[in-house]
Parts: sequence; structure tokens; C-alpha cells
Amino acid sequence: MNFKKIGAFIGGMLAISGFAVYWLLNHVEGPAGFIISLLFFLWGPALSAMLVQKFMYDGEMKDFGFRSGRLDMKWLMFSALGPFVTVAGTIGVVFVGGNLMGIPGFGKVGMGAGAVETEALTGLMGAQPFFSHDYGLSNLLFQLQEMLFSSFGVLDTLQMIIFLLIAGVLFLTPMMLGEELGFRGLMLKETQSLGFQGSALVTGGVWGLWAMIPAFMVGYFDLFPLMVSIGSCIAMSFPLAYLSLKCGNIFAPALFRGLMGAAAVLMPVFVHDADELLGSIGGVAGMVFFLFVTYLIIKNDEDFVENYRELSYRPAVQDEED
Repeated sequence: MNFKKIGAFIGGMLAISGFAVYWLLNHVEGPAGFIISLLFFLWGPALSAMLVQKFMYDGEMKDFGFRSGRLDMKWLMFSALGPFVTVAGTIGVVFVGGNLMGIPGFGKVGMGAGAVETEALTGLMGAQPFFSHDYGLSNLLFQLQEMLFSSFGVLDTLQMIIFLLIAGVLFLTPMMLGEELGFRGLMLKETQSLGFQGSALVTGGVWGLWAMIPAFMVGYFDLFPLMVSIGSCIAMSFPLAYLSLKCGNIFAPALFRGLMGAAAVLMPVFVHDADELLGSIGGVAGMVFFLFVTYLIIKNDEDFVENYRELSYRPAVQDEED
């Protein structure tokens, strides 16, 4: 594990993403500026990884799964379908925790009148409570909600899923690629010597702390929300590491997270009266589901876990395009 390389990556990432947040807080007014600043923030890890790998260590981004050529279509299909399985699994956790066990804040699964709330898309767009300025997002979120839940109709499930797939692939996946190149790219490879559990734990911890930069820069230190956010990143890191190396390409986790962000809009259709920190994909319910998936990986794919330190994004036989 190259501590100097990891330190350079983290330093560059904090500088780029921190500047994006600074610019957002001090120079941005409308939704267009917010989205541009958000793009720079999300691509901070990728830009830092590129600078460190290409210019400091004269390496190739192919080592991080950023390559053309053949993809493992089976695992790419998992990347596309996995987000909807995640939504279903998280709803199942909410049903157990909320409907059966009655845990406060978990919400209830059902199709009641309270299922779809105006703030349903807030998490999808990344509008965090520690931003005091609205940036015109409220109107944008309202229009999106009207389009999804009024124009399409909640019961027109197929049409909604098609729209979410298009939005996830074209809009959210390129944004998530910026994060994945940094965390499932450089961080995963540099911590691989720690083994599957250790590598994913460290990568998820750094990822979670990076995601809290906006909160820290405005003095938001509410402990429980920060712990849940960081814990969610850690829990998600195990399946994402598995998916990345199985597919052999960094686009797989980016696609998964892009489609998951879109598919998360379906949650309020089935879950209502839930605290977002508990009964959501990014909350405790999602953490429980991802940790359950991690248990299944460790239990059922011993070869992957045992050989994790030797696994590579590069195929055994290079594609001609490489």
C-alpha cells in the first residue's frame, strides 16, 4: 500500500471538491450554477486520481478499470438490474423494521395516500439540509415530481421505470463515474493488500468523509446524520468493490449508482412516514440491505474473498482495443 500515493490523491481530491463547494457557497445563485458546481465536486476524486496516476506515477487509468474493450455482460446486467433489487430489498427491510417491528422512524410499506410527498426527490438531487440557499432547486424538484408522479401517474410503473433508466444512464451515471474512478479506482487498488473487508472498509470510510465536505464547510456537525451518511458509504463499498472487479470495468459501479439514484425515486411510492436517515436507501435500512449482500458475497464466493489481493481490472489477455 503506497501511503504517499493515497495521501496525494486525498489531498488533491479535497482541494478540488473543496473549491467546488466554496464556489457554490459564495458565487452561485441559480440551479445551473448549482449543477455545474456539483459536477466539479463529484469529479474531484476522478480528477485527483488522474493527476496522481498519470503525472506523479506515470501510470495508466486502465489499472483502475477505465478502459475500452469487451465488458463482462453478465455483470454489466447486474449493474443495471441491481439498483431495482436494492430498492426492493430496502423496502423489505423497512417492512420488517417498520410494519412488523414498529421501529420509530422506519416508516411503513404501503400504497396509502401519504406515500408520495413533495420532498420525495430531495435526496436524489443532493439538496442537503445544511445548504441555507435554495439555488432554485425547490421549483426544479417540484417540476420533476409533477412530471414523474402526476403526468406519468404512480400506477403507470413501466413508463416510469423507462424514464428512470434513461435519466440514470444519461444524467446520473456520468456524474457517479467521477466518484468511482477515485474510490473504486485508485483507492481500491491501493488498499487491495488489506483484503476484501479491510480494503472496502478503508475505501468506504474515506469516501464517506469526502462526501461530508459540504457539511463540514458550513459548520454542520450533527453527529447522527453524519454517522449514517458515512456508514452508508462504508456498507455500500463492499458490494461495489465486488461488482467492480467481477465486471472488470469501472463503468459497472458508475452505472449501478447512476441507476440506483434514479430508482430511489420509487421508494416514496411504497414507503411513507419514514425518517430519511432510517427508512431509505441512504439510511439505516439501506445499510442493513448492503451488509446483508456483503454477507452473501463472503459466504458464497470464497474464491473472490481469498484471492482479492491478486485481482486486477486488467484482463488476462488484453483486448485489441487496449
